[in-house]
Amino acid sequence: MVVNKILGNLNNFDLKDKKVDFANISNDDRVKKVLRVKSNNGVEIGINVEDELKDGDILAILEDNIVTIKILPTNVLEISPKNLKEMGIIAHNIGNRHTPAIFEEDLMIIEPDSLIEEFLKNQNVKYKKTKRVLKTALRHASHSH
Repeated sequence: MVVNKILGNLNNFDLKDKKVDFANISNDDRVKKVLRVKSNNGVEIGINVEDELKDGDILAILEDNIVTIKILPTNVLEISPKNLKEMGIIAHNIGNRHTPAIFEEDLMIIEPDSLIEEFLKNQNVKYKKTKRVLKTALRHASHSH
């Protein structure tokens, strides 16, 4: 089966009597335009979509179940700046390293990086290493100097 369009998301879908069958993918795979996945129940699906995949995206509605995307947790650093000045200093240093970041609630979230971690320790910035399912992918912005 090949999917060219996401049919919706579990967050706003009435399951009725259908069971959910998850196709687990990594945070990196969610941005691929072409991808082959296998659900927990063994359904093989080719995915060819333009948009980034999100946790809960519905790939197929079958007789008994709904095949959906399950984004696996990824290792991240969650940085908790205490004020705007600290956030600016951190963002400047992260930007100088071209490290992708996303912002959720009051957190700056980046991929684990030992040099940034050392910088955060030296600056007494609150952070923690954790695993989490990200709402969007961490991506590098392309540019040149």
